[in-house]
Amino acid sequence: MAISVSGMAMRAYLGGVEPVLFRLRKEQRLRIWGLRPADLPEAALRLQTEGCSGGHLCHRMVSAHRDYLAKYTRRGPDGVARLWQGTPCLLDLTPFADAEAYEKEIRKHSFGYILRETRKAAKAGYRCRIFDRFAQGDDMRDIEASKLFRSGGPVPQAFAQRFGRGSGVKGDPWLDAPCPEHWALDWGVFIDDGGRDRLVGTIVLRRVGNIIRIVSFLGHADHLSSGAMKLLFVEIARWLLRREDPRVRGVRFVLYGALEQGGLGLLHWKRRLLVRPFVFADPAPAGLSLAGETRRA
Repeated sequence: MAISVSGMAMRAYLGGVEPVLFRLRKEQRLRIWGLRPADLPEAALRLQTEGCSGGHLCHRMVSAHRDYLAKYTRRGPDGVARLWQGTPCLLDLTPFADAEAYEKEIRKHSFGYILRETRKAAKAGYRCRIFDRFAQGDDMRDIEASKLFRSGGPVPQAFAQRFGRGSGVKGDPWLDAPCPEHWALDWGVFIDDGGRDRLVGTIVLRRVGNIIRIVSFLGHADHLSSGAMKLLFVEIARWLLRREDPRVRGVRFVLYGALEQGGLGLLHWKRRLLVRPFVFADPAPAGLSLAGETRRA
């Protein structure tokens, strides 16, 4: 029952409350960047390209993400961004030749703060890697229940976990997807806990063509001030920019929610990590297609 109620509440929020927040916050948030809606750079997405295996899971993933991305801003026929849609925040990887170039830029934009925090976390023993969520289920539930309110507001799943009505770890049909362009991965940050590797923060990633979406970004409340989550984000950026793993070749963008979501602290956190506001290029946006078909949303 708790799951269905929280699911209904989330659907009501996404369908009714969130568009209003997008509209109310958009211009003020853009002013922090010195931008107007018409000034936003465009990001052309390709949800399926020639590197895709073209299987059933790929088609399902493209369809699901086409629907999901419809809530984000596209420039309309008049050239104006839509005010009731979220402004996508993207890390564009193309300006960086390698991980060192990215680190140089974040050092400049954060006056060295981000990298000092990541070094502090690494020195304290935090380590990052891809992990199996089903092997870390207890830790994942602890993370979820550790904070009832986060930057986006109350967390229904956390209330359910805290008061003994939470569910088990949920699967994801794309965790074992064979296609290098359509997959899901769990990245985590770990600390030694009495000889056991304890998971204290997670980022769930889904790749769809040339974009990776951050589906979930959660740290345990006791470890949020340690720099561990900054270390986790930077380690993922390093992994992407090394381009050694076949699963990341061809990735251009990382989507980290909307400009209007969360508090100003989250907004400045994204800015220091070079996550910037964009609009998706039209049509629908450009490249949101299956096997060459372009569909307007």
